[in-house]
Amino acid sequence: MVQLKGLIFRPPSEADSLIIQATLGCSNNTCTFCYSYKQKKFQIRPIKDILDDLLSAKQIYGNFVRKLFIADGDALVLENKDLLEVLNFAYSIFPNLKRTGIYACAPNVLNRENPLEELKELRKAGLKIIYLGIESGSDEILKDVHKKMTAEDMFQASKFILEAGIELSVTIIIGLGGKAKWKENAIETGKLLSRIGQVTTPESIYYVGALSLIVPSKKRGYPVDTPLAKQVEQGKFQVLNSKELLEEMRLLVENINVKNKIVFRSNHASNYLPIGGDLPQDKERLLNIIDSALKSEIQLRPEFLRAL
Repeated sequence: MVQLKGLIFRPPSEADSLIIQATLGCSNNTCTFCYSYKQKKFQIRPIKDILDDLLSAKQIYGNFVRKLFIADGDALVLENKDLLEVLNFAYSIFPNLKRTGIYACAPNVLNRENPLEELKELRKAGLKIIYLGIESGSDEILKDVHKKMTAEDMFQASKFILEAGIELSVTIIIGLGGKAKWKENAIETGKLLSRIGQVTTPESIYYVGALSLIVPSKKRGYPVDTPLAKQVEQGKFQVLNSKELLEEMRLLVENINVKNKIVFRSNHASNYLPIGGDLPQDKERLLNIIDSALKSEIQLRPEFLRAL
């Protein structure tokens, strides 16, 4: 039987996927805003254990598996030979498997010996989508939250993924700069998303998922107090309110300028205003919706319904 260890996180679009843990935790795990893997010690699981889990899933679900998600936080940290073995085995035992996805952070791509060729190998083996946590386009904010990566790292990793023909889904966090740096977060993130968009082709599939900052703490029912929660308590970080988050989202959308399509979504449960559209064609419509919300013409998601 497949036994998932600890808290499991997956993208909303992987809700109906078989989830297999290739790693436990996150190889970075230093971000001040994240609680997801603070209770896990990072490790790469033995390949045999991963394949055994796939076999167990086969016994349970038979040929019904159509989507596979490889967890935990950045399972792309695995060497290519190991990921290829996992992918080839999964597609060999699940005849109806159509798509495999995986979480990644920029170093998982950039630290490979030959990033582009290795990603192309993974695409041919059935890796269809990579979820990359960009969080912010501001180097200063990324440094503040101990992301240990730069905007340039995010761009280069995204470029390799798109050039390999793999779907790219990036996440950003509105409010990550707090009240002091909200404009910087919006403008620099918009610039980075636009820059990534410049390397896309009409055939590329590029998703942007916008989350709004929620600060996990034991007071909010989370298992740990994050470093950011302590900064909030000490008055070193001020969280944006709903109106301020909308203003930041508006400035962000204003600063996304691309020719080829970006699928933009803010339908994550953390957001007060779920919106979605394809940029650039839906840009004015999205800005108008945000303006209506700022004028209180649209009801926002109640605070008690917001969640990570």
